[in-house]
Amino acid sequence: MNPTDMPRFGMTSALALAAGSAALTTPAAAAAPGEPIGAPIIVANSVNAIRVARAANGRMVASYLSAGTLMARRYAADGAPLGEAIAVTPLAGREQSGGVAIDADGDFVIAWSREDDRRTLVMARRYTSAGTAQGDDIEVASLSTPDSTVGSVVDIDQGVGPVIVDMNADGDFGVLYGDYRTSFIGNRLACKYLIGAACVGDTTETLRLRRFDAAGVPRGPANLLTTATENDVTLGGVVSGLRLGRIITGADIETRADGSTLAAWSTQTRVAGTATSGLYTRVIGANGLARLTRPVGPVSTTFRGDLRLDSSANGSHVLVHRSLRSATSSETLDCGVELDLLAGDGSPQRPRIRVDQTPSGFDCLSNPDVSMDAAGNHVVAFREGNAVLAQRYAVGGGVLGGLFNVTDPGIVQQGPVIASDAVGNFVIGYTLGTGDFVLRLHQGP
Repeated sequence: MNPTDMPRFGMTSALALAAGSAALTTPAAAAAPGEPIGAPIIVANSVNAIRVARAANGRMVASYLSAGTLMARRYAADGAPLGEAIAVTPLAGREQSGGVAIDADGDFVIAWSREDDRRTLVMARRYTSAGTAQGDDIEVASLSTPDSTVGSVVDIDQGVGPVIVDMNADGDFGVLYGDYRTSFIGNRLACKYLIGAACVGDTTETLRLRRFDAAGVPRGPANLLTTATENDVTLGGVVSGLRLGRIITGADIETRADGSTLAAWSTQTRVAGTATSGLYTRVIGANGLARLTRPVGPVSTTFRGDLRLDSSANGSHVLVHRSLRSATSSETLDCGVELDLLAGDGSPQRPRIRVDQTPSGFDCLSNPDVSMDAAGNHVVAFREGNAVLAQRYAVGGGVLGGLFNVTDPGIVQQGPVIASDAVGNFVIGYTLGTGDFVLRLHQGP
């Protein structure tokens, strides 16, 4: 996500804004680069689906689910709360939060999906920097959800996959959403226990992007980014779960200063017992025209997923994802976090690098997130066991310091999530075993 890109004006003005941001976000007695600033901020208790966005001037918005309600909480650059928590909308069941994104003025947008009369709606709502809703709720998409059973022969399930929102500094925003449809043909009981009985499940997934201007007006119809189809064949008493085809394993978007959008996603393809994975990007122009899909590195047997994307003011991008590969033997797995620097067209600018330094075995790394400031400095955070670790990088990808532990003692349940201001000060969020949603401010870059 990219709350830190700059408005559409020249570099001199951009540098002036960055200097102003530094004055707003840097304490009188600044911490050393990467060090925490102030005490941990407790956003809420007993929450999930946490996200955080940060404006160029340091203002922040955190979103989360609490007791079945999607909530938002605003903060000043120094972490001081701004007003009370905002109850956005009730969510339940398969409904989900799409997170929050913010512009340069502190106005923000929240997206979510909800079920309504055999449909799944993807929705968004804009707010002013003061936390006041702007206009009516925006219907991003409406998808039918038949969820029907015809005897014991055909089961149909359809719904929404990931929902992700991103906003540029001028307030233009995009919503990425996935939808899926699964048709299962056969008698499930016979498929499981009777030799020779066959069942076939066909699943189709898509990723789509809907773009809006700062007033919430749609910029054309939704763009279809990619489609993946997988078959699941089960033979009773012989083979269980023979999967053939392709699935989507992660996705993210960046709404850029010129109104274009960069989308990224990862897939896994399974054929004849062999699985391969790849990363891909696609640019949707400000005019709504989609460019060709680009691979990011070669397809390989290393699993890739859980990706996150961010960008700088000069149009460079950073992509982080989780990897899973066999290490020294077939019984050992190596879970890692890997990083790509991308050009404006989504192509790699340099070879992929490994963020963590050693193979992690079965204690898999998870939930990577990344944030980039206006100049291109960036920070990667991820979870290892019960701890959150982070690594800082300079413009161009040079390592700044070493891996450091973000969390206080405690069991991390969710996160991390991360966002930066224009000059590289960053905030990392996570939840502890106590149920507390915690934000930690850190000095950048």
